[in-house]
Amino acid sequence: MMEETKRCPYCGEEILAVAKKCKHCGEWLETKESEKEKKACPVCGEQIDVDVVVCPYCKELTHFKDSHQESILSSQNHNNPSVSDDRHNIFCKNCKASLSIDADACPNCGDKDPFYFKRIKRIENITSWVGAATVLAIQYFAVEYMGLRINLKPEWLGFVFFMIVWFILWYIFSVLVRRILFQSTIKDYEEMMQRLFDDIGDSTAIERWRAKVDDIL
Repeated sequence: MMEETKRCPYCGEEILAVAKKCKHCGEWLETKESEKEKKACPVCGEQIDVDVVVCPYCKELTHFKDSHQESILSSQNHNNPSVSDDRHNIFCKNCKASLSIDADACPNCGDKDPFYFKRIKRIENITSWVGAATVLAIQYFAVEYMGLRINLKPEWLGFVFFMIVWFILWYIFSVLVRRILFQSTIKDYEEMMQRLFDDIGDSTAIERWRAKVDDIL
């Protein structure tokens, strides 16, 4: 007859139900565990003891630095039902915790940009504005100092022509800037995340990361 077992509330390993001390981690188990205050695991939602550090069900950390970070994770779980789905998760670049790919911050270490997505979006915005400003400056210099004025009648036609030329130049410049600067920057971040995923052993995480970058852009 198989003896009844349970999971150690401290390390998650399987032990005898009557055990008073975990043979794996050495922690003493209180005799009245059923009377302990319970809480929901912030990752998988299972009921666990309030002082448990590692959830015996999902093996994730259950404690956070402060209540603000707990509220961040709670909001993510509410808004994103697939937060515990490994197919929708990647890993924080700082602490390597498994997080929803839509997470704005890591609830474990507090990193405000755990996957570099915010930096990538910020750089993309900067390159677009730099491209527009540079093209406008080139056109202004050409008109004011090189006398390249287009005398079209009526005047609004000249303005339309100016805007068309500006848009074409801006588009060309933006493509060049993205290819030379922006894409190389993304490549750097991608290589760093690739090394992280390789260390963790998740060969598919980089594909989820790339797909999210494409969505952002």
